[in-house]
Amino acid sequence: MLNLKSPIGTNYRIEPNDLMNTKLALNQLGYYDIPPHRGIDDWTDDAMFDGIKRFQKDNGLKVDGFMRPEGPTEQKVNIRLAANEGPSQSGQGKPGVVDTVKQGMGAAGDLLGNYLDMRIGNIKNSDRYFHCKGNCEAARRGPAGETTAETIGNAREWWDQNVKGYPSWDSDEDQKANRTGRAAGRIGGQSCGAACGQYRPNGLPSRY
Repeated sequence: MLNLKSPIGTNYRIEPNDLMNTKLALNQLGYYDIPPHRGIDDWTDDAMFDGIKRFQKDNGLKVDGFMRPEGPTEQKVNIRLAANEGPSQSGQGKPGVVDTVKQGMGAAGDLLGNYLDMRIGNIKNSDRYFHCKGNCEAARRGPAGETTAETIGNAREWWDQNVKGYPSWDSDEDQKANRTGRAAGRIGGQSCGAACGQYRPNGLPSRY
């Protein structure tokens, strides 16, 4: 679900996570097309504000392209998202100790499973698709799953840069895919494969 920390508007300084989450929510509701050349990012663009206005118009709200935390537009977006997702994906609260462990272990398994799928699939340029999908599946388990995925992702990128000598831009793109996946898992509304479709390479079998 969408949980804004700051207002969304043309004259506001917007939190990066709020930007990404808003774009994902609008995309899942059909009001924002993800740019194929850059994916989901934390930059404002006219298409996002146009999507907010179209959503407001279609849902009988004031059409001003503005959203505020717990405001009418955010509330309506969440109502629409809740209608699209299964009951097991909504209402996640703060986990207890047992749930935290289960979420963390499950998240680690999600990342490992997607890594193995990537190796078995052996399709060129599939790395970031599986980055995104694994993080999405992990975050969908709950807050502890999301935190585990972020921790593992950060450790991997540190290793790739400082030990393997990968360039920083490669790590930045991997982390963007990780963040896109976690945000999609947090919001819900569609499968992780669909949410990460911007990274899906040609020729990847449908089972992935």
